[in-house]
This record gives sequence, C-alpha cells and structure tokens, in this order.
Amino acid sequence: MSKLLALICESTACQWNRCAAGAGGSININAGTFTTTAGTPKFTANGGIGGNDTSRSAGGAGGRIAFYYTTITGLSVDTTLSTAYGANMRNDGSAGTIFYKKATDTDGHLLIDNNSIVGTNLEGARILSPGSANIDFDTVTIDNAGVLTQETNAYDITIQTLTILEQV
Repeated sequence: MSKLLALICESTACQWNRCAAGAGGSININAGTFTTTAGTPKFTANGGIGGNDTSRSAGGAGGRIAFYYTTITGLSVDTTLSTAYGANMRNDGSAGTIFYKKATDTDGHLLIDNNSIVGTNLEGARILSPGSANIDFDTVTIDNAGVLTQETNAYDITIQTLTILEQV
C-alpha cells in the first residue's frame, strides 16, 4: 500500500506591494480504495496572498480538487480532508471547487466552501460546460461564503440535491 504524506498545490504569496496573487492549482486523484487516518494531511489548492498594499492587492481564488474512488475509509472527502479556499485579503479571492465521485455515484458531488471569506469578485466558482453538453450533479453544497455561477445559458445544470449552508 502506498502512503501519501501531503499534496499541496497552492499559489505562493505575492512579493510586491501592488499585486494580485495566483489561484490555487489543480489536484486530480483516481483511486480504488482511498484510506485516510487521523493526522492525514489535507489536500489543499488554496489561493495565494496578495501584496502588502491593501487597497490594490488581491488574493488568489481557490483551485480545483477532484477525487474519483471506489471506496473510502476514514475521513470524509469534504473539507475535513481537502480545501480550495480563496485568499483572505483586502480584495478576497473566491472559493475553488472540490468534486468527489464514488464509482457507484451517478454524477458526483460538488462542494464550494470559502472558509467564510467573502470574495470581492462575486462571480465565485464558475461551471463551464465541455462543449454544448449539459452538466449533472448528485449533490451541490455551497457553504461559508461560497458562490456558484454558470458561465453561459447555453447549457443546463441539473442538481439532484442543492444544499446552501452558512452564508456570511
């Protein structure tokens, strides 16, 4: 059995006074059995922190994390195990996305959580259609100042269960 100690794909902090930091990166995990234990590090794709000029600097948006698996034991795949937060700055970054799909799921689950950081750009996490195809999810959970927007009206998004939790 392989043991993964940490997987971090984040933007570094901006080194100049007036600058915007980069977004978090992308993490894509395909696993048969995915086992987590207490003390397992989180998978993170958080946005970077902008420069020192609080009026003109901006935090980066969260990145994208995707888990595809057959079985999981231990911690859940949600923010217990992974984060894709926007950076907390004068001009805050929007949340990224965490997508997880068990082999037996029909369409998978999408989580948008920004750790109660209200992004300055209220477009939030965008859903982009691959071509003209519609997009389906088993569940979508939006929590802690997360925002979800649709790129265009050229396709449908079908959500079996939508949960909107704490909004700041």
